[in-house]
Amino acid sequence: MIIVCDDQTPPARTVEQAAAIAAYYSQARAGGKTPVDFTMVRNLKKPSGAMPGFVIYHVYETILAEPDEQLVMRLKTDH
Repeated sequence: MIIVCDDQTPPARTVEQAAAIAAYYSQARAGGKTPVDFTMVRNLKKPSGAMPGFVIYHVYETILAEPDEQLVMRLKTDH
C-alpha cells in the first residue's frame, strides 16, 4: 500500500489505518495484533529478477496493527 504524502511524514492516524488495512489483508488476519513495517518509497528496492511485488528495504519503522474489517468494508462502500 502506498500513502501519497509528497515526501513528508504522513499523519499518524493515516499510518495506523493503512497498517490496519494491511493487517486485514495479510495471512496473520486471525492472529490479533500484527507487526506491519512501513517506509518511504525511496527506501524500497526491487532486486533484479525478483517476482512482481517483491521489494527489499533497510530503513523502516514497525507498528502493531489490529486487522480492521469494518474500516475495509467502509472504504469499499465509499468507492
